[in-house]
Amino acid sequence: SHAGVETALSLDATLALLNGERASIIGGAQIYQALLPLCDEVLLTRVHKEFPEAEVFFPDLDSSGDWEIVRESELFFFDELSYRFVDYKRKPAAMPGEDEE
Repeated sequence: SHAGVETALSLDATLALLNGERASIIGGAQIYQALLPLCDEVLLTRVHKEFPEAEVFFPDLDSSGDWEIVRESELFFFDELSYRFVDYKRKPAAMPGEDEE
């Protein structure tokens, strides 16, 4: 155990620990799947490289229709990787009776 570090073993325990405070979520796939619906902001590092051996990927927020990009950094390079930081905000939910675009 480290000073200032708290551990939660379930989603309910995690939410109770957060008590509405902002937090960073650093995966795995099951963690993202459980918590992404509760998020209103995603700060993503998009790596521009194919990983054919990878079996699990972060959800595609661009095609979901629920998210919009609010900031995108310049392209950075490290060794043979290129990447950029992309900030997303959840779009406001449509009110009942509003026309969809």
